[in-house]
Amino acid sequence: MKSTAFTLLLFCFFSAQAALAAVSLKIAPVGEASLRPFALEAVVEENNTAWFDAEAWLGNYPGVLTWDAADKRFTLDNASSWIAIKAQAPFAMRDGRPLDVVAGEAPRMIGGRLAVSEGFILRHGAMLLGVKLSIRREEEGQGRIVVIDPAFGGDEPGGSGVDELLAKDVLLSFAKTLAEALEKAGYRVHLTRRTDEMVSVDRRASIANYWDGDIFLSLQTTGRERPQARGFQLFFPQVPAHCEDAARWECAQWDFAGQSRRWADALGAELGRSLETFDLGVTGIANPLMEAVHSPAALVVVGNLSWPQEADIFLDETQRRELSEALIAAVDRFFRENR
Repeated sequence: MKSTAFTLLLFCFFSAQAALAAVSLKIAPVGEASLRPFALEAVVEENNTAWFDAEAWLGNYPGVLTWDAADKRFTLDNASSWIAIKAQAPFAMRDGRPLDVVAGEAPRMIGGRLAVSEGFILRHGAMLLGVKLSIRREEEGQGRIVVIDPAFGGDEPGGSGVDELLAKDVLLSFAKTLAEALEKAGYRVHLTRRTDEMVSVDRRASIANYWDGDIFLSLQTTGRERPQARGFQLFFPQVPAHCEDAARWECAQWDFAGQSRRWADALGAELGRSLETFDLGVTGIANPLMEAVHSPAALVVVGNLSWPQEADIFLDETQRRELSEALIAAVDRFFRENR
């Protein structure tokens, strides 16, 4: 139980922060009848990352939970295995083996209590506790959530173009610009990658579903590998003809059969007003990424980086702004027409 002193410490800590969103994680163990689903309430949110009381999290799992104040460490021992989480390296261990914790997500002390980030729970929770987890983030009092997927990354550069442009770099840069503009327009935005890293299709879909987005947009462009491909084109995911269980991965689009097409149509209409290049229309395709996303989903291929006129869509500040404005107008249009 949290003491009155701890509550007071948290109040003082929160007073020094910006206004917080009410963030919670809904965590459901998968295939473990002995464990019940539970919710965690964030104690603080910084830079769009929520932090949770480690004791409240670990207290939902069977075993003996102990706190070492000198080492700032929680240990959970369930007789068959033990884990440790602490505020200094090594930040997490299972049966004495340390885990490689991502920088910025490591457990730390907040208001005199050990806290874990949502990224830490998402990346390491199942491995630490030996239980598969279904995790969903929920927020109160926030705008619609848009998930943007900048294609490629890491060892997958995508198309190349003039001045040695690489699709992976151009798309990531533009995705960040678009995210900033959408946030100014009142939307909550999350990206499937924010650095030059290779992210698998399954991981991208998992990120989109974790953030419980209201719409999903994948951004792509071509390059000199496809010299004849020019213009812009929209794609929406095919929906399976039959689906026995809508909760299955491959059935994620079952509930959004018409919405994904309407989302792609809204994008096509607004881009057609803005881009001075070929309009190749809207097409349904088999796409493992979009098919696994549990929200209206669309993919837009914008231009060919090997053609200077189309590379300028991303490089020229005026055209870059116009592309961003067109995509925001499409987001507004979709939500306006699909209330």
